[in-house]
Amino acid sequence: MARTKFANSYLSLVVSIFVLGTVAFLTLWAYATSRYGWKVYLEIFSHFQLQYFVLCLILLGILVLLKQKRFIVLGFFCCALLSAQILPWYLPANGLIFSGSKSDLRVLIANINTQNKSYQKVLDLIRLEKPDLAVFMEVDQAWQDQLDTLSDLLPYSSGQTNPYNLGLLVYS
Repeated sequence: MARTKFANSYLSLVVSIFVLGTVAFLTLWAYATSRYGWKVYLEIFSHFQLQYFVLCLILLGILVLLKQKRFIVLGFFCCALLSAQILPWYLPANGLIFSGSKSDLRVLIANINTQNKSYQKVLDLIRLEKPDLAVFMEVDQAWQDQLDTLSDLLPYSSGQTNPYNLGLLVYS
């Protein structure tokens, strides 16, 4: 009986160490990929932050079932670290004020494409909608020349044109 109890406690300790090691590895992996994910080989793993967090919560549940208090505290700490970078995605910011009133800011965003030569249709749409801010993507010099005719409606502009669909112009 004593040997079985010792074997069970030893097995419980080994499993707890393995589970805690996995939680710690997932936490470090999640932080490494979110901070240094700009490297091509790490970038793909930066998209799974929520999955890493959920897996750590499941493993924390296993630690609770194994009743290893020291490991539970460390596992909880790792889960708290992961939640600190995930929860802001799902919870509104404290300073954010939601009101029932409609916003007065009108924004128009258009992906033009340099091959599109329907200048008048776009200009008519802009004059019809009267946006406060207009963003045009994939524009070249010909499109900028056409959009500059809107200076009476949108007098301020900034951006850069590019003949290879890489231009971006902002008017306000």
